[in-house]
Amino acid sequence: MKKLLILMMLLFSVSVFAEKLTTDGKDNLDKLKGNWDSILASIEKKNNNWYIEYSSGEVGKISKYKSGILVFNLSDEYNKYGNTYFAWDIKYKTLVMVDRNGNILSKEKRVVECIRNQTCN
Repeated sequence: MKKLLILMMLLFSVSVFAEKLTTDGKDNLDKLKGNWDSILASIEKKNNNWYIEYSSGEVGKISKYKSGILVFNLSDEYNKYGNTYFAWDIKYKTLVMVDRNGNILSKEKRVVECIRNQTCN
């Protein structure tokens, strides 16, 4: 019982102290446009729609989820990724991956030098 209580407290504290997205409520796709080395993808506008394309060739259509949060889904009959949420964080001025509640999961970099000069292990 004590272990269960400690586990519940730990899970609660993680959700309470998670860093929240700082957004201006806009999608900011003009700032997100281009290559993002840290996720090996690029965000582009084609035929008046926005898409994210991974270096592996997978393409997902970007749509608005909530105020300032965007979503895409790469699921098909072979890939069961589910929804991926992301946004432009105005505090960090970068692309951030978020959960559906706006908690920051990771901050992404536009340029990763070891990828550019092919020295990553």
